[in-house]
Amino acid sequence: MVTGIWHGKIDNQKVEVKMIQTGDSITGTSYYYESASNYRRYIIKGYFDETDNSVVWWDEELIEDRSKGINLFSRKKRGASKADFNCPGPGVMMLDGKMYAEENQKKPRGDVHLDKTGITLFKDEWDYVIKNYTEGANDPELIDSVSSIVKQTSISEKPLETFEETKDISAPRFSATIMSSLVATNSLAGILTM
Repeated sequence: MVTGIWHGKIDNQKVEVKMIQTGDSITGTSYYYESASNYRRYIIKGYFDETDNSVVWWDEELIEDRSKGINLFSRKKRGASKADFNCPGPGVMMLDGKMYAEENQKKPRGDVHLDKTGITLFKDEWDYVIKNYTEGANDPELIDSVSSIVKQTSISEKPLETFEETKDISAPRFSATIMSSLVATNSLAGILTM
């Protein structure tokens, strides 16, 4: 299953990628980081290609920049990543492939090596969906609702709460403004009763 938390490197940059699969589409978030307090967060989009068992995704939009002047994955360096999804043994899942520049999709720009883990360095809106994906959180309406919450996130100066700083990752925490707007549209009616 592609849905989950992936750790490794893209073009020699440390990254945590949270992928959520809906049909053949992929959504989620990526964190290019030096530490839990120095990172850039992007919304990702992509798809799962069943013909060759590969996953293709790209950084759609920068939504948080806590890089503090360090040289993290530049916006100019963005491109699509294409990786083979493989399971070489029990409990082992990997994405290995190449990163391609936006302007040249035929010439690889760097390597992609990610391993699926159950550990996150960055707590965010997708944790609940990933944790409960096989127990009903794979509902496309729920995923669309969480995606709309993520899109409302803007580049901020306040760092995300990291995994080490909290013990409770049972459910996402939404601001009162976002929750009230979603309740008004009944977008999260199912999740609010959980």
